[in-house]
Amino acid sequence: MTANTATGRIATGVRLRLPESWLEIDPRVADLSGEIVRALAGHGADTAGDGTVAQAVDPLVTELRRLSARTDVLLAGFYSDFVDGGSDAVQVFTANVTIALSPQIQDGARVRAEIEREAVAEGLESGVHALSGGPTLTTWGRGQLVRGGIEVFTRRFHVPVPGLDQVAVLAFGTPNVDFAAEFDELFVSIADTFRFVG
Repeated sequence: MTANTATGRIATGVRLRLPESWLEIDPRVADLSGEIVRALAGHGADTAGDGTVAQAVDPLVTELRRLSARTDVLLAGFYSDFVDGGSDAVQVFTANVTIALSPQIQDGARVRAEIEREAVAEGLESGVHALSGGPTLTTWGRGQLVRGGIEVFTRRFHVPVPGLDQVAVLAFGTPNVDFAAEFDELFVSIADTFRFVG
């Protein structure tokens, strides 16, 4: 995944290496759910019938809409795996990633305090993780999506953009909270491939 964003002062790009099983999605399309379902169908997923796929993509669509209201969403990616559990039950595993660029900030300490306050309000933990660009504020834990009350595990990295008064938010999520530890290990390994370019 690579994206470029231009500002009035400089052009900045980001690069993130997703596993081959993840799909890249254009976050600007009007019908995000339909776009994801079509992409999954193109990769061999059975998207007909019972609405399982639409339900599985809802957390990503909700997160993208939430982010788009306050930031510039640059990239989005989606993972899904449908496992036959027997007795007509299908276990659905999904996860998503987004990269969004914050509005211009004036006071980094105030923004950090605001991020930590929001994390507490959402019931998330916060700490520092060392990415390639240096120490990065991260928040993580289980929370509720506003729409539908779906419980999700989320991890967000708030990365200062070199040369700009902005923050790139690298956000991961999955509704498979029983497998949060396994997904979180994957999320951190993907985040470790994050780079600013250009």
